Amino acid sequence: MSVVVVTGASAFIGRQVVEALGDAPFEVIAVCRRPPEPPEHIGKPVRWQQLDLMDASAVTRFFSTSKPTHLMHLAWCAGSPTYRSDPANRAWARASASLARDFYDNGGQRAVFAGTSVEYQAPETRSLYAQSKIAAAAAMSAHAGSRGRRFAWGRIFLPYGPHDAPHRLVPSVIDALLADRTAHCSPGEQLRDFVHVSDVASALVTLLRSERDGPVDVGMGNGSTIRNVAQEIARLMDRPELVRFDGASPDASEPASLIADESALRALGWHARTLEIGLAQTIAWHRARTVA
Repeated sequence: MSVVVVTGASAFIGRQVVEALGDAPFEVIAVCRRPPEPPEHIGKPVRWQQLDLMDASAVTRFFSTSKPTHLMHLAWCAGSPTYRSDPANRAWARASASLARDFYDNGGQRAVFAGTSVEYQAPETRSLYAQSKIAAAAAMSAHAGSRGRRFAWGRIFLPYGPHDAPHRLVPSVIDALLADRTAHCSPGEQLRDFVHVSDVASALVTLLRSERDGPVDVGMGNGSTIRNVAQEIARLMDRPELVRFDGASPDASEPASLIADESALRALGWHARTLEIGLAQTIAWHRARTVA
């Protein structure tokens, strides 16, 4: 059986990828920096491996002993509200390049990396996060190409769903309304491609099992404004009076529109749930945690 290493396996997207791999023909090694919470049902045994990806020697030892055939690299410093300017982004770009080298040096066949839609921003407006993701993808692709391997990265648009960081739009609005508080949002005219995290995970696993090379957009292929998403959450929760668009406007460097071209994934058989269904499922998840 093929062996896949998933980095960042206990984080927002990672835990969904591990679950999505439950039906795939892989032995799964789930790598995380800290021991995870008790994992949710994933349908098959998973080997959880505690590993600091910033410890280059430890990473080299890990790949020399585990010798995986596949790699899903999701780990990054993207959990805080200030992640886009975090200097640690540079360290993660370097660590990702080293990770790819160790993977391919030990017989690795196929790797997929979690990129970002903000790679599409104009170079002069790109954040440190975007620059570092681009650098990591280029380095990993070069390691693959020098060994005749294919490498793909999913340019993920705007994911939402269970275990999302609480400061982000969807969870912050849901949590406010569940607590009978007013949700203060920006004017919300930016057009964004919202995609449920489970669909992001299935897209990345689809890429892993394919021969696709290079960047691939991971999104719905259609957009909703920030305002419309907040209003849809309020409608589904029957609390429209609690949403206010009186917050600060976004930074001028923010693009007015970021919409995926989903054609490459569609050609591979991928499909996603609608925004309404995804938001309803996310609201139900938040409600269940509130009751618990």
